[in-house]
Amino acid sequence: MDDHGGIPAPPPPLPLPPPYAPPAPPPLLPSTQGLEDLQFGEGQEIWQETGTTKNCSRASWNHKMKSYLIWLLKEHDVPTYRTRNAWSKEAWRRIVDAFNTRFGLSLSVTQVKQKEQDLKKDFKAIRDLISESGFGWDRDTMMVVAPDSVWEELRARKNKDALRWQDKSFPYYYDIFALYDGRYAQGRGCHGTDNYANKAAHVSMELPEDLHINHQPSHSTPEPTSAKRGKRQKTNSNLDDFQERYLSFKREELDRFAAIEERKLEDPYSIQNCIAVLEGLPDLQTEDMLKAADLFTDNKDNREVFLSFSTKELRLAWLKRRIQNT
Repeated sequence: MDDHGGIPAPPPPLPLPPPYAPPAPPPLLPSTQGLEDLQFGEGQEIWQETGTTKNCSRASWNHKMKSYLIWLLKEHDVPTYRTRNAWSKEAWRRIVDAFNTRFGLSLSVTQVKQKEQDLKKDFKAIRDLISESGFGWDRDTMMVVAPDSVWEELRARKNKDALRWQDKSFPYYYDIFALYDGRYAQGRGCHGTDNYANKAAHVSMELPEDLHINHQPSHSTPEPTSAKRGKRQKTNSNLDDFQERYLSFKREELDRFAAIEERKLEDPYSIQNCIAVLEGLPDLQTEDMLKAADLFTDNKDNREVFLSFSTKELRLAWLKRRIQNT
């Protein structure tokens, strides 16, 4: 998201149990812990080799692949393709086709479904963990936080599945929250049928006007067979040209999406990160919050200094001083 773009409103995180306050995030945000699968390049094969035969039963996924899969799931999160229980067969076919086209792979529906289930399982594990006493969620680093003593108690219970999130981030938490826990939310985040209708129209992947085929009106007089044959060949040629231009258009569109997602991860001092921390500061009036947002928009150095302070008190003191001097 660029500095002048809109700031999405993510689902509210679960509150930290008093009196524990989470440690301040490190200067370099967001954390890359837990993203070790980024070592796989986009064009690199994701199959695990077994002898001379490729074993395709389980694929390794990098961050870009996971992000794109989640995006596809959100695009198909409409009544046309998803019931209360699951996505339809047609939805999965479309999702897998788009995914394979994007990365030049040939994953099966089963493999892609398995990754969706894995992500859902990780989300539920984190959600259950931060609901326990002593645990919280750091929106900046996308990590579970708790005092060492609380982690030690968890270790004594030999809960290995939960312990692996002690030093590991999960940057997909809010997106997956929207797909599952937040799907039927009531109130301000609730969407009506018009919203789903508009979203369904978007999922249909409508083409720009210059990619549509112009159909000629039919003639009332029968044409000779040779003329019809020539027309069929010309039509086939037009279709081939149309398909090539369509695929080229979709590749450019998907590349733009991937570039946007990468920029979000590469900028630890983004406006989104600053606003997330700003909303957690105590005793800050609405007017001051708006002035702070202007400071963050006008100068990246302000964002870097603000996020580099180690405590809320220092951030608040610096912010009030900057506001007074403007």
